[in-house]
Amino acid sequence: SGVQAGGHLVKRTHAGYDWQHRTELPNPCPRGRMSHAIEETIAHLTRTIEDLSDEVARQNRALAVLERRVQLLLGRAAEAEAEAQGGAPLADQRPPHW
Repeated sequence: SGVQAGGHLVKRTHAGYDWQHRTELPNPCPRGRMSHAIEETIAHLTRTIEDLSDEVARQNRALAVLERRVQLLLGRAAEAEAEAQGGAPLADQRPPHW
């Protein structure tokens, strides 16, 4: 028997067996080739993971440098603002209505 899918009868197959016609289906990928293909895929995925890990580490280092620079620039901007106004930076002053 089959299953209706989108108006078409789809054969039920399992483990290389066509249940509708009760026949063995040819193996599209013999065991040796399948094993080799899986090993190649695993090697490729492993390399991809290593490459991505390296890139994340590089970006993490770059982000740490940028964060330090931003903190340095914020400190310099606060100092310049304080010198220009002769007191605390505006960000550290209470609003006039307090």
